[in-house]
Amino acid sequence: MLELITAEGNVPIHDVGNNYAVTHKWNGIDTLHFELYLDDPAFPQLAEEAYIYETTEEQTYVIKGIDAGSSTADVDCQLNLEAWQSTAVFYYYNNTSSLPVTMQQVVPSGWSMVYETMDTQRRSVLLDAGGTPLDIALTAQDSYGCAMRFDTGRHICTVYYPQANPISGTLLTESAAMRRRPSRTGKSTDLVTRVYPIGANGLTIGHINGGRDYVENLHYTDKIICKVWKDERYENSISLRSAAQALLDSLATPEVSWEVSLFDLYRSDPQRWSDHKVELYQRVRVAYNGSTITALIAEEEIHPYHPENNTVAVNSIPRNSINTISGLKDEIQNPNSDFNAKRDAAIQNATQLIAGSHGGRVVLVQDEDGKPIELCILSDSEDLATARSLWRWNEGGLGHSDTGYNGPFSLAITKDGAIVADRITVGTLNAGLIKAGVLTDDRGKNFWNMETGEFSTSGTISSYDSPDGTLSGYLGYMTGATESGTTSGIGVGNASGDCYAIATGSGIRLQAGDYSVYVTKTGVAKLTGKAGSVLITSSGDKGAGVYITGRLFRRGSEGDEWTNIT
Repeated sequence: MLELITAEGNVPIHDVGNNYAVTHKWNGIDTLHFELYLDDPAFPQLAEEAYIYETTEEQTYVIKGIDAGSSTADVDCQLNLEAWQSTAVFYYYNNTSSLPVTMQQVVPSGWSMVYETMDTQRRSVLLDAGGTPLDIALTAQDSYGCAMRFDTGRHICTVYYPQANPISGTLLTESAAMRRRPSRTGKSTDLVTRVYPIGANGLTIGHINGGRDYVENLHYTDKIICKVWKDERYENSISLRSAAQALLDSLATPEVSWEVSLFDLYRSDPQRWSDHKVELYQRVRVAYNGSTITALIAEEEIHPYHPENNTVAVNSIPRNSINTISGLKDEIQNPNSDFNAKRDAAIQNATQLIAGSHGGRVVLVQDEDGKPIELCILSDSEDLATARSLWRWNEGGLGHSDTGYNGPFSLAITKDGAIVADRITVGTLNAGLIKAGVLTDDRGKNFWNMETGEFSTSGTISSYDSPDGTLSGYLGYMTGATESGTTSGIGVGNASGDCYAIATGSGIRLQAGDYSVYVTKTGVAKLTGKAGSVLITSSGDKGAGVYITGRLFRRGSEGDEWTNIT
């Protein structure tokens, strides 16, 4: 039922045919449409910005448009989110924070946030021109890949992550549910096959990418279509390359979406159509033209008193453009965060998933003799046959599946000692053998490319040869001197620093205590000590030759006395 809210109290609205419709939008900004006769007692009091109360869902709407004809009027309303629009900021940046931190800064007084799943990943939300808390919330939905529902009665905003939902057991067929045949929309105007990423201070990826300053994806076409992408938040070449690859993978194929309008059979007859239950953000399978597509329920139109008129819109691409460049470039966790922040976020997420889990069912699988052979934990169903998200633990190992009892299992520990996982976050890793592509620090200043053999360090390499860790030598940069001056070079030295060898831009220096040998690129070699020196030169003021400073001795053979001949 609909009611007009007035200062004197609520006035009932007699909707024509009692068939008003509430449309639940992907981004939470729901709408209400109804039709009434002009002679309805409530019509003279209707006006733009007046408030309408819908009693079934107990939500308040604001009239945004009235189109009156000869006998009836069509009225369009929008969910009352004025509390989210009553303040404004002229510039907003969340300083690359998690979603809870971001929303805590802008949620209106009297409202609270509820998270279906706690997401601790840090993303950037930037409004250069400023905006309202609602503008920030809508931008956050795009950046974090989430959707929000606003409850105006309880003043609660609930956050959902539809893309993370498991595929439901619902199969929608053309003969039963489709109001019209699915329509395909595709375009390749934004197609890109090669991305050149640039990070902070002109950072590129060539030195960790085989000399190539770009990433490439030619799976759809072998055409070279380039794009330069710059994001100065990235100070790490490895993170920059990963983010660029994620961006490229979204751009390297044409953008294709499916739109399907369906009868809401479940709400019209729940018993008959129990396998056709659909709701907003649900991932369903749609059978059409001999194939099956997986899509999201992106919108639903609800007729509270005429459920046979309900429709839902199915779309393979979410309406809030999760796959836009602004969302994808933040798909990688904050590129400037350190390891401890990443680890702590992973621990918090695991704690929320394990300790904060709600629902589920434990199933003990038995063999034909009634002996237990397997333990299953179900997340989305009480029936093992229909469950999609589950844990399965038996003699072969432990694994998790999002596609049902028979897998595949993308997370698993098997009895042969193998661990299969997309991400592993640890504090300490002890291993006999590590196979890797690139080992690097968070800033990318020190790395070892195992594929190319390239090694780079910004410090020195120290060597230890005793159980107590006594330093015996090091390899790294040091300052060396030659006949042409002092330059920086690469050197090897002992712990005390009195014996070393340096290769500089001018030549080579060997030092042993008070004695040194210089060899320069200009053709000069010099041996010096406490008592004198020997100079070998191929040119210069003195001309080519050997020059000796100090006394000169000779002896006939080993064991003879030395004779001063100068």
